Amino acid sequence: MNVPKVSVIMPAYNHERYVGEAIESVLNQSFTDFEFIIINDGSTDDTDNVIRSYNDNRIYYYSQENKDAFNTINRGLLIAKGKYISIINSDDVYHEERLSSLVKTIEEYDACFLITNTCLIDEASVPINDPSHLSCIWLKRLLSIYKETKSLELTYLSGNLGVTTSNYFFASDVIKEVGIFSSYRYSHDYDYALRALAKYRDKFMFLEEKIHLNYRVHVENTISKSSVGVINDGFNILLNNLPNFISNGEDQAKIKIAGKSFIEMYDVLINTIDAKSIELEAIKSTWLYKIYNKLRNTFNN
Repeated sequence: MNVPKVSVIMPAYNHERYVGEAIESVLNQSFTDFEFIIINDGSTDDTDNVIRSYNDNRIYYYSQENKDAFNTINRGLLIAKGKYISIINSDDVYHEERLSSLVKTIEEYDACFLITNTCLIDEASVPINDPSHLSCIWLKRLLSIYKETKSLELTYLSGNLGVTTSNYFFASDVIKEVGIFSSYRYSHDYDYALRALAKYRDKFMFLEEKIHLNYRVHVENTISKSSVGVINDGFNILLNNLPNFISNGEDQAKIKIAGKSFIEMYDVLINTIDAKSIELEAIKSTWLYKIYNKLRNTFNN
């Protein structure tokens, strides 16, 4: 049996407008030794018909009732036969040389987990360059932290530098050692990266100079629909993973940057929501908001 070098896993859900471009970005890779596992996670639009319109012997198509992204990705991980795993969401876009470049890098440096830099795009696949755009502010902040510290640990304790599961490329052995994705609806990608980083340290690499992924920002993004859910996931993930990074003299620095990260997540969120909105009132009624205020008082004193 021919075993592919790479297994590309695509969870697909209600992206009839974008899934074709996502599929073509995989099929048009300069690197061709891959299997392409597409799992339709109970889409209710025309996603199924768009996927079925592609005829390529590297595609393995499955359909299921809606089970959320983390379960869908985990199903793909169990099916995958490749030496390396690459994930792409059904609304994102690979650059043509992504797989070729990452296979070469992971083997040259004997690495285990790779992420690249990211280009933010809108609904029409146009790059988002507006410095006042929330996503641009968020990504620029993380890139600035990395540039200043050159520490993936400190940067990841400030937020998900990888941005999305579409940016994850890793050895299949990672599944044996790190496990599968946890059941966070909004931030399973962030949790998985923190777990992998804690395990592999120097074998977890950020290719800062390579922009090999277009991440699509649009109103139908799952995280765009529930700011409260995103913050709740993020805070719990930080709490659960922080102990894995506290082991030496940098302990206080890591705790402090995690606390500041939580404050900044809330600051950005609150500053971009209309003061009279129902969502802001919902945020202020949560226990996380109370912790946010306590942390602000702690770091301001």
